[in-house]
Amino acid sequence: MLKMLFAISLAGVAFTIGLLAPDADLKIGFLHHRSALTHEPWLALLTGFLALRINKGSFIMPLLGAALCVALTIHLAADLFPSHWAGFALIHMPMYGRVPAAGSVLWLVMSTGVSATTALYLGWRCLPKQD
Repeated sequence: MLKMLFAISLAGVAFTIGLLAPDADLKIGFLHHRSALTHEPWLALLTGFLALRINKGSFIMPLLGAALCVALTIHLAADLFPSHWAGFALIHMPMYGRVPAAGSVLWLVMSTGVSATTALYLGWRCLPKQD
């Protein structure tokens, strides 16, 4: 029971990190808001890879990875609905600048899809296995 409560608490922390991680560009001086480096699928893929490598037969690491990826998916999906596609709503590519609206939408859709797929896979890995 204590292990389950601990896992749920950690999942809440992972979820919170996943919600906030894409906006880390606001705190990092050399990145612009909606940077391609923070609004991308690589964090979800890295999380999934590490969760499965560190797993050691427990459901806790895939659960934490799934919680983080679900939150990333929610954040990135919400970014698909700005009031208008201009200025800070556009994805910023380092050394290129703001990507046009169509490219920004495509980038966010791709990132959301990868994050959602990773979350589903990690969630599936949390399920008890039938012998």
